[in-house]
Amino acid sequence: MSDQEVPDYYNMFEVSKNATLDIITHAYKKIIKRHSIPPEAPDSVRQRIESELAMYQEAYKIISTPEKRKLYDVQLEIANLKRREALLARQLKEDEESKEKEKKKEQEQPKEKTGSKKIDPRTKIGPGGFVFNQVKSVDLEKLKKKQEEERIKFIKAKAGEIFEEGKKLLSIYKYQEAVEIYKELVQLDNKNASYHTYLGLAMMGAGWTNNAIAQFKVALYYDQTEPIASHYYNLLSGEKKEDYVVEENEIEEKTENIFWKIKSFFNKKSD
Repeated sequence: MSDQEVPDYYNMFEVSKNATLDIITHAYKKIIKRHSIPPEAPDSVRQRIESELAMYQEAYKIISTPEKRKLYDVQLEIANLKRREALLARQLKEDEESKEKEKKKEQEQPKEKTGSKKIDPRTKIGPGGFVFNQVKSVDLEKLKKKQEEERIKFIKAKAGEIFEEGKKLLSIYKYQEAVEIYKELVQLDNKNASYHTYLGLAMMGAGWTNNAIAQFKVALYYDQTEPIASHYYNLLSGEKKEDYVVEENEIEEKTENIFWKIKSFFNKKSD
């Protein structure tokens, strides 16, 4: 599921993002009651209702579980930021296309002498004496800058919290859930060696050895002194640290079962 495809479960249940579990459960029960299947319903109606029920059940399962809800809230916020960025990009593109059309139209018409005609200070003189208003562009640029500032602020506020949440999941062997958390962090800051390292640990625990090696390698690309990445990269790939060279080609997948290694690592960390 891509970022822009993350559904708004709160909107589905018609509750706020800060709603308590009791409020969410009450809303969920009302929806379930509303979607009861009549005994005489034809197969097409029955299938549609069952499909909708499955969607609501999945949504409730996520936002009624504290750990899953915490991760979902982060994913939803990121998705909303990216939706706004995409909308802004479309607006900027439409604005540019509109200006180009106006410019072309003006150039095709006979030029008029400007003389002493007053020009709005918010306008700009383009090639061939073409005059166009910059207000919309300036406003959109400010909006884009503001949204980017909001995105950075959100990342700084949540990154540390998300990182620690991922470590908790690793410590109780919930590797696939930890993978999802660290994927989000890597998307937020692709040059952070620690994020790649812990994503590699989560993938290693989940049994995805080849992907884990790739993440350790990326971590070492950004920080060759990263001890955990160095240890497991050398262990899984068979390369020595002094022979480490960044390469573009894929590393061959190892068949060795390393499930116990990740458990051992976190058991030692907790001792």
